[in-house]
Amino acid sequence: MKVSLKTKTVSNLLYNLKKGKITLEHPLQRQTGQWNRKAQSELIDSLLREYIVPPLCFQVEEVSYDIDGVQRLSIIDNYMKNQFALSKHLKPILIDGQEHIIAGKKYEQLDEEIKELLKAAQIHVYEISDATMEDIYENFRRLNNGKPLNKAQKLAVCMDEEVNEAIHKIMSHPFLRKTGMTAGDFKADNTRNIACQMMILLGGGVVTDFHASSIEKYVRSLNERKEESLSVVNRVLEVLDELDHKIEEKIPSMKKLSIPMVVAAMEKVMENPEKENAYLEWLKEFFENYGSKEDYLMYCKKSTASAENVMGRLNYFLKAVE
Repeated sequence: MKVSLKTKTVSNLLYNLKKGKITLEHPLQRQTGQWNRKAQSELIDSLLREYIVPPLCFQVEEVSYDIDGVQRLSIIDNYMKNQFALSKHLKPILIDGQEHIIAGKKYEQLDEEIKELLKAAQIHVYEISDATMEDIYENFRRLNNGKPLNKAQKLAVCMDEEVNEAIHKIMSHPFLRKTGMTAGDFKADNTRNIACQMMILLGGGVVTDFHASSIEKYVRSLNERKEESLSVVNRVLEVLDELDHKIEEKIPSMKKLSIPMVVAAMEKVMENPEKENAYLEWLKEFFENYGSKEDYLMYCKKSTASAENVMGRLNYFLKAVE
């Protein structure tokens, strides 16, 4: 493994991000949008005041994968695209004895001197090359020792590289944006849990519960049967593709507890157009009247990861396609 430390300007980093030479899409990384407005504002403020900003870390291949610093780089990019305004509590920036107000301003509202200062701000970047995936994973784990990941995010480091990348395709599937998953769900990487739950249901094994420990055990088992695991991922993607094709409108009442069940039942009827159409009609009625489905909602209130409630939800959907 080779590591080099370089200094790059904000302008250079964002140019290469725009051109696709830098990507924020690494399977180990969390979704963007983890920081609150105060933290975002202070990052921009730190760059303008030349305060120390933690370095970025890139895995350099054909493109540079951001393996540490996705939040920072995405925030800078979003700010310079005028996607948010700075906190109203920031102090002015002093340049050549003149104060420049930045509080409450979007990028386009800044004085030209401040815009140029931000574009020229420097960030240290560690570039890793000639590294094995074990090196990358271990670097990521150690970099995040002081930044606790949630249970869903920790699953990434349990997975084989190829399996992790495959599951990432499920996590980013456009159909999930048509469901009732919240911005918080995407932010917390709950999509990884849901991807694993889909695989458990479609994998043909014994379904027990969806507790975090059981899902982690399942994830570790994927590494031991990689070919089978990738086959299950592909089957999940086929079902999601079909759902995305057939369901055009967003379904807000399709929450994360139901999504794996929707997929498992759809998988049973995909080869039978008549049954598939009937199931899709049933789905439409079910979610339109979701609040009144007490015989289903009883499995969604407490201990939702228990075997009893997981099987209750699953059997409810499988009964619909019998």
